[in-house]
Amino acid sequence: MITPDQIKNIVSTNKLSAGGISKPLLSVKYIQQFEKWLIKNYHADMEWMRRTKDDRIDIRNKFPWVKSVFVVLDNYFNDPISLKSGLKISRYALGQDYHKVIEEKMGSVLSGIKDKDSTINGKIYVDTGPIMEKAYAEQAGLGWIGKNGVFIGKGIGSYCFIGILLLSVDIQPADTTANRCGACTLCIDQCPAGAIVEPGLIDSNRCIAYLTIEKKDNFSDAERALLDKWVYGCDVCQEICPWNRKWLKTTPDSRYLDRKDQIQNYIDSGNAGNIDKFTSVFKNTVIERLKFKRMQRNMNAALQ
Repeated sequence: MITPDQIKNIVSTNKLSAGGISKPLLSVKYIQQFEKWLIKNYHADMEWMRRTKDDRIDIRNKFPWVKSVFVVLDNYFNDPISLKSGLKISRYALGQDYHKVIEEKMGSVLSGIKDKDSTINGKIYVDTGPIMEKAYAEQAGLGWIGKNGVFIGKGIGSYCFIGILLLSVDIQPADTTANRCGACTLCIDQCPAGAIVEPGLIDSNRCIAYLTIEKKDNFSDAERALLDKWVYGCDVCQEICPWNRKWLKTTPDSRYLDRKDQIQNYIDSGNAGNIDKFTSVFKNTVIERLKFKRMQRNMNAALQ
């Protein structure tokens, strides 16, 4: 049995912000919220969400051997870049691709666990598979899901990535943490696109982050009007969150912010129309996945 002290040691050794254990079975409230989101078509054209519904609701459909879910958080907070044009990019996109950074750290976590027991099986997910990461993070006692649908890490805030490690060993799950949003509605009131239709329920059709990252086609006039100068993601609901203001601390991992100067120079210098420059600046970042044409679409629309 892996103890809470061993979990803390694994998290500290791998320079992660927090870690905890959840049972693999999700509480009914997460399943009901997810189904409601799908029924109302708030997933927009992210049809993979509907296709993988059953696996998301119960990961044991795909991985029947899972007995515990090890969840980690990693703080990525850093100051935003200030662009002459007023265009804005989410803080999480200003460094190396977080999928690869967290996967590397999680690989070390799994190795450390297997050193204690080589028979343990494990599977790593970082925002790529049919996993309800925020639900597991909440069940692991690491914080709570805010009214903006973003996970707020206890003592960390919401500027954090979530890593998931499915394990074949039964580990005592943590107690959950109380939701501490209280009566605050700042994120709902100040969402520039009005995408938070009710606490914890986000209409992706209006969400700036969805529009600038996931939407494949060109924007309609109505969608273009929502962008508020954001060209990749949106941090508004995090910027005004009182818990972030209380807890925010710059990430100690420089990989999460090491492209800031390059990105600022790329946009401010007028190189935005150069595909070779785009490839050079955004290689091994999450924006690389957006591709040149959609980045151009976003920038042109945000400037209108």
